[in-house]
Amino acid sequence: MAIYTLIQKPAKEPVSLELLKDFLKIDPGEQDHDRSLQGAIQTARAMVEQYTSRALIAQKWQLKFERPVRQKQPHWWYENKGLSCIGAPQVLLKLPFCPFMSIEKVASKGNRRGERIFDATHYEIKEFAGTHALALRSDCAFIQDETLVVDAIFGYGHDADDVPMLIRQCILRLAGYLFDYRGVNPGHKATAEILAMVSGYKVIKL
Repeated sequence: MAIYTLIQKPAKEPVSLELLKDFLKIDPGEQDHDRSLQGAIQTARAMVEQYTSRALIAQKWQLKFERPVRQKQPHWWYENKGLSCIGAPQVLLKLPFCPFMSIEKVASKGNRRGERIFDATHYEIKEFAGTHALALRSDCAFIQDETLVVDAIFGYGHDADDVPMLIRQCILRLAGYLFDYRGVNPGHKATAEILAMVSGYKVIKL
């Protein structure tokens, strides 16, 4: 079983309040609806992230894999998939989001021992079919009944301009629609049509 927890939110949004006001033809000096506008941006960004399985602005997640299954495939199996490391990896875990930026910590936790942090020589990050996987090397002292904890950062970058323009345009349109229809349940068909703008960014589930 895997548990994913957001531990550091994005420092900013892909679409600014000023840009949404301009899109909706709202006077820049008008502040009465700023809170609702900002909420619409945050909701639209979250909807796009969920739809595409992508993190947009850099954000830190803690990934907990309880009793991950050891891999039994031979070394050549990983080589054919571009996932080879020194010795067939004993644990291979697909990371849940993309784009992948960096790993901050890989550790194991068990009932009998406290946290043990693995240094970068004990694991590798490999790209596979547009996503990334973490492979614990065969010489890593990982015990089967322990929980593997990974702190990782995902996103296109730290600034709004790092996010592809089409995704930002989708968030802008979606935020505008959510604001216009605030207080009522947004129509699924309308939001689905807007989200379809970024269907090409959806991560393929393998």
